[in-house]
Amino acid sequence: MIEFTFSRMTLMVCGAILMAVVVVPMGGVFDSSEGDGLRELVERDASAIDLFWSSEMDELLICGSDLLPSPAYVLVAEGHVLKMVCGDKVYRGSLVHPLEVELGYGDEIVLVRDGDGLRTR
Repeated sequence: MIEFTFSRMTLMVCGAILMAVVVVPMGGVFDSSEGDGLRELVERDASAIDLFWSSEMDELLICGSDLLPSPAYVLVAEGHVLKMVCGDKVYRGSLVHPLEVELGYGDEIVLVRDGDGLRTR
């Protein structure tokens, strides 16, 4: 009877070790996927802003909730660089035309063309 108990305890310990070995690397895979998705999102946001330049629209209303995944994020444009910032994580995209603006999740801005760049109205 004692052999049966020891074998079951050994089996549980081996199972816990196996789960720990598998779970830790999988956590890294999910973090990497999230980072890749946010990098793609900021590039798509930059493309949407760049498309405004080549359109025939006079102005473009941008809502932070349309471009950002959650209220924890802020979109910052500094020249030709578009950054999505969340705490210490920064994801970058590039803009064809320079822009200086900071956009939160609940903010709205209106973009207009200004010379070779864009500005807010």
